[in-house]
Amino acid sequence: MQYRFAFTLIELLVVIAIIAILAGLLMPALSRAKTKAQSLSCMNNGRQILLAWLMYADDHDENFANAFDWVAGWLNYTSNNPDNTNISYLLNGELGPYLKTPAVHKCPADRSYGVFAGVRMPRVRSISMSQMFRTWGDGWSPSPPWRIYKKSGEMIDPAPSGLWVIVDESPDSVNDGAFAMTLGVPGRSPSNWQDGPATYHGGGCGFSFGDGHSEIKKWKDSRTLGLKITYTRPFPYGIVQRNPDNPDIVWVQERTSAKAQ
Repeated sequence: MQYRFAFTLIELLVVIAIIAILAGLLMPALSRAKTKAQSLSCMNNGRQILLAWLMYADDHDENFANAFDWVAGWLNYTSNNPDNTNISYLLNGELGPYLKTPAVHKCPADRSYGVFAGVRMPRVRSISMSQMFRTWGDGWSPSPPWRIYKKSGEMIDPAPSGLWVIVDESPDSVNDGAFAMTLGVPGRSPSNWQDGPATYHGGGCGFSFGDGHSEIKKWKDSRTLGLKITYTRPFPYGIVQRNPDNPDIVWVQERTSAKAQ
């Protein structure tokens, strides 16, 4: 008589349960690795953009690209909005001659899509420039009293290493290419997010600074971390923080500008 060996149902269930447990143990590690890889890619994009930004200033008598003009287009979640998918705005923008790869304008963690003719397509931009780099208009931070930076020699307070230029804006908040940060006495009123920062880097956001370096700022306040990205609804622009002591807002305010002496 020839015997055939086979697994019993119980043995199969045990093996499946073990595989499920191992998968459950591996998933957080894989998720962290993915987040880390996206963060590194985001910072690399930021460095490329800042290099282009500095090269632009070198070629234009130290004048910076204007935050309201450096890139055209108005992004949103409205169907059939061509600006959501139009890379020509990136290629033909003020930094276009120095950035031949339009993909650097979008963080790899940004999953936003625009719908055009019934087809979902990735939106082309997730970054914005600080409104303090402007040559006209007051934005949300009037000058005076706040410093604006038109030329490279004006980055003295804060110093370039502590003055952010480019930010990963929340996909719900992105519209034009200028990020509004309401300034005031740090830690006191006004203390709010006018435009919204990204939170998809493990609860953090990418910033690129005037000296060319990039970093991921990990948010600490639960109110900032609570600004969940919906990918469907516009950001609640100008939301007021009920307790004006949000350390995340203070951190950004201190690196956005300073009062002119």
